[in-house]
Amino acid sequence: KASLQGHAQAQFQLGTMFFHGEGVPANNVQAYIVLKMAAVNGAEDALDTADEVAKHMQRDELEVATQVLGQIFRNY
Repeated sequence: KASLQGHAQAQFQLGTMFFHGEGVPANNVQAYIVLKMAAVNGAEDALDTADEVAKHMQRDELEVATQVLGQIFRNY
């Protein structure tokens, strides 16, 4: 819930959980989106972690994640 309210550290933790599949099914697209949001909200390590996630993503996955982020940030 905190991650949906723009809490950077909660977003960072959730993104990391999605990346590693800790407590949630592993999902690199979701991890990338949440980590980019965390970075925008001030989580210092989130951008580096998002870059690491991106290395494990297919081009079409990155395109989807980028489109979703564009929609989110238009409303942010």
